[in-house]
Amino acid sequence: MAGTRVVIVATSADTMGDHKTGAWSEEITGPFYTFKDAGCSVSIVSVRGGKVPIDAGSLATPCEHDKRFEESGDIAALEKTQSLKQVKIEDIDCLFLAGGHGTCVDFEEGCADIVTKTYAAGKIVAAVCHGPTGLVRAKDGDAPLVKGKKVAGFSNVEEETVGLADKVPFSLETKLKELGAEYVEGETFKPHAVRDGRLVTGQNPMSSVRCASLALEAMEKELGARDPELEALRSKLEAARSQIGLKKSPLTTIVLFVRWLVSFIARTTRRIMISRFTWFVLIPAVGTYFGLKYHFAQELFVPPVCGETTGGSMWLFEVAVVEISWWAILGILSSVGFGTGLHSGIMFLFPHVMQVVAAAEACGTTSGLIAWYQHPCKLECATTFGPKDDSTVTMFNLWLLITVQAMIWGIGTAVGELPPYLVSKAARLTGSSDSEYHSEIEEAKSKTDAFSRMKIWTINFTERHGFMGILMLASWPNAAFDMCGMCCGYLLMPFWTFFIATALGKGVIKVNLQSFFFIGLFGSTAFQVMMSGLDHTNAALLSALGQDFHLRETIQSLRTKLILQFEMASRFAPSKLFPKGVDSLDLPALEKLYSKMSDGKEVAARVLKDLDKDGSGSLNLKELSKAASRTDRKISLSSLDPGTGTSILKVGWELFIVCLVLFFVVSVVDQLAKAKQTELDEAELAEFEARDQEQKKTS
Repeated sequence: MAGTRVVIVATSADTMGDHKTGAWSEEITGPFYTFKDAGCSVSIVSVRGGKVPIDAGSLATPCEHDKRFEESGDIAALEKTQSLKQVKIEDIDCLFLAGGHGTCVDFEEGCADIVTKTYAAGKIVAAVCHGPTGLVRAKDGDAPLVKGKKVAGFSNVEEETVGLADKVPFSLETKLKELGAEYVEGETFKPHAVRDGRLVTGQNPMSSVRCASLALEAMEKELGARDPELEALRSKLEAARSQIGLKKSPLTTIVLFVRWLVSFIARTTRRIMISRFTWFVLIPAVGTYFGLKYHFAQELFVPPVCGETTGGSMWLFEVAVVEISWWAILGILSSVGFGTGLHSGIMFLFPHVMQVVAAAEACGTTSGLIAWYQHPCKLECATTFGPKDDSTVTMFNLWLLITVQAMIWGIGTAVGELPPYLVSKAARLTGSSDSEYHSEIEEAKSKTDAFSRMKIWTINFTERHGFMGILMLASWPNAAFDMCGMCCGYLLMPFWTFFIATALGKGVIKVNLQSFFFIGLFGSTAFQVMMSGLDHTNAALLSALGQDFHLRETIQSLRTKLILQFEMASRFAPSKLFPKGVDSLDLPALEKLYSKMSDGKEVAARVLKDLDKDGSGSLNLKELSKAASRTDRKISLSSLDPGTGTSILKVGWELFIVCLVLFFVVSVVDQLAKAKQTELDEAELAEFEARDQEQKKTS
């Protein structure tokens, strides 16, 4: 790289608040010799000029480059530096921003202009550790320079580890993400750097040499030929990575996946264990909870007596946790897995809405009515108070009863949309294309049906409108939303941009519109108002067209069928089937329960035959309880029916769903295995470059 000019920028700040700081020595000396040994012309400047302050902590255990810097006399370059304003863009081939906590004071404003101009001129910009603070206000056109680019920088975990999280003006990792960067985190205090075109960034002091090496690689691409041996090794590693997969090399893939999983668990555990929240909030809270429950305040955990007591405050807290978890998990199951989700809205949420509406109308009030799904006093009139004249049974009050559960379920569906996004994003970050994403697009383009066209439209709409596009696509029942997630992942859209837009659309807008629709459908008053409007519409059509469309009868018939379906799916404790003083249900009693169904007698006979284990000709509470779900300990009339037998179509459909889920699992394992191999390949390339640099020094 003879003739190329590198400018290393250091901070001029020696304090950060009351904390003594400066530049981190290794982040100057490591890159200095990496560039110099490669034949570059290297100069060191600082934000304000003059002597560069060095953080004393960086000299406590000097690295080999620090020692060489001092012994060679090159350290004199730090005594009197040019200011950043004196540097001319035409004299720069690579601008390298060295780190140290001093950069938190003067890099954000001090480096913005020169970084913007250097990058706009087609030069290389590199930054290590806290050096990326100098990228925060830099621009690429009208957008932040880092937006949509892969970057590294001092992580939140590392900031907490060194004990300066409360000293820095902002978390660098968080700030980069807020600006739209694709933050790529490596292991804590291990060498890790990333390159995205002409932008190169490193995570911590240990990444200094690796960051400089990637900057050299970028310069070689822009200004000269690459090392043929290095490129040969890179090509060899890329070819080997393309063979990773459960189909092509199952053993290798599983080993790599397990290594990634172990690394992820270790990294996550470390984060949790060094977090102040864990030690100062979580552990004390858990200890307090168990202490109160089993020793000091057991009265706080007493369950309620319906209509008499409300239950202890901590008992209510426990039920609330179970309630939130229940609806969130159902929401996740409803949308997780590339369209293979369980339709928990139809099976659980909307029947619950119907039960709430029916109970409010039966009790004549919403005041005091408990709509918690897991509460033992759920929908009992004994808990209500005030006048029972239907004055409080309004659409708004009914909505207040069910909106919390509905929104938790809706946010759960947003979480369930993450797998397509994460898998597609992981594939892009490994440097490979997401084959599933591309195959979906090609297949959709080759077809002319409405669903395929909707997929293509969804992708184009997402690419054009970003956050607002995702919000709008998530705000209505959209069968092609998986494609939106895959598209956002492939385009490296920031996680929070995708998730917040999806959560607002699914968990706030869509689910509340659905709630109002079903409240109006199930509520007698609201439905009659709608019927009155339909009568006027039908009369107008009859007058204009001379044809009676029987709108009232049609809508009432559809409503009756839907309500029957939801009644059969409504869930309750087995004891609710037994009237007071009755301890068994014989065939006539079961036929009465299923009387609204056209084949009610046949269904009742099947239920009795399937559940009557003692052959008594009737069902007792014990027998019905065995049929209850293990998740919520409840039953529904439809769940008791064993059916008429398993059809070939049903078996085929279930096999199809299993295959889809397996395909999803295989995709996840393959992509994470490739991600781990990419990490190992980067380390091998770094080692090769280090050996190459060492050979150049000795030759």
